[in-house]
Amino acid sequence: MGGVSAAAQPMTSRAESGGSSEGGREAKADEREHRSAASIPKADAWKEKNRLAQRAFRQRQKEKQKASERHIEELSEKVQSLELEKRQLQAALEKASLAAKSSAEAEHKSPDDALAVALKLGEATVQLQLTVGQIKAMTLERMVQIWKTMVHKVGQYLPEAERSPGSVRFYRLEDLAFEARLLLWAMVEHNMRTLSDFIKCNMEDLSTPRVADHQYWVDMLARIHLSPNQKGALVAARRAMLANIGALLAEREQLGAKIRGIEDVEDTKDGVAMHFQELSDLCEKVRANVDAIHVCKCYYMSHAYREIFTPLQCARFMYYSYPHGMDMLSLMTCAAKEAGEPSTHTLLRAVQMPTADGSAAHKLSAIDWNQAKKVAFQ
Repeated sequence: MGGVSAAAQPMTSRAESGGSSEGGREAKADEREHRSAASIPKADAWKEKNRLAQRAFRQRQKEKQKASERHIEELSEKVQSLELEKRQLQAALEKASLAAKSSAEAEHKSPDDALAVALKLGEATVQLQLTVGQIKAMTLERMVQIWKTMVHKVGQYLPEAERSPGSVRFYRLEDLAFEARLLLWAMVEHNMRTLSDFIKCNMEDLSTPRVADHQYWVDMLARIHLSPNQKGALVAARRAMLANIGALLAEREQLGAKIRGIEDVEDTKDGVAMHFQELSDLCEKVRANVDAIHVCKCYYMSHAYREIFTPLQCARFMYYSYPHGMDMLSLMTCAAKEAGEPSTHTLLRAVQMPTADGSAAHKLSAIDWNQAKKVAFQ
């Protein structure tokens, strides 16, 4: 019996040991499950922390990008401002240099040697200088050659200038529009005959006159992109111009009547001298009247270019008028017709018609025509 017990004892011990081993395995499995369950929220927390860190990083990157963009914009504005200031300083320097040169050489030159206009022709520096004598001697062919060069440059700069106001080409285009006006006014003052032929000609074929009906000018108004207020200002300028011209024409008729009314001179020395002086005074007034009409037209055309049109619109007018020259009077007439204004003839006759007491229907505006001439030719 004792042997059996001894034999069974190891078996019991092994059985207990086996049970203990199985229990250990189950305990380890429970521990692993507990660790896995405990690790799930830790993983989510890590992912959330990582996501927030990435979002904060992206936000910082976005802010840095925006700050860089703002900095670039500020630098661009500063560059444009410096470019404008540079252009202004260059223009002032060139003007001062030309003035000093002209002043130094004035004593040794005739009036025809004086500088009439300096043209950059779309470049950074002056490319062409024309004296008063050269303007007076300007032929139609030479005028067309210069104008074609300017229109060609306008065509190069116009698209970019319209897309990017403030760019270098935009300012070059402004210079071209300003120079075109200076050239026109120099021609008005010194060579009106060639200018009249230039405005009417076809620059591609000088033997063919310009053909421009009302629809041509309607299309031109649309191409220039005038606002309703600008069109209204253009119509008002035409009305004021015709009122003043009508009053000047009425004044000329009165002067003509006085000249025709001078009685036959007495056959004496004193009588001849008296009537000669009276006739000379009247002729001088007629000459001043003709000059005033000329200046009046220039004054209001200059007003349209300087005060109503923008430089970009002037450039459009110049470009789209080709192969013809810019004709502001015809453009004014078209704008007036579109607005239902009376014709030029009707407005002039209305001003010239005397009132019941015999006085003129319209009195001249308080315009100093000598001062107006200085303004018109700027």
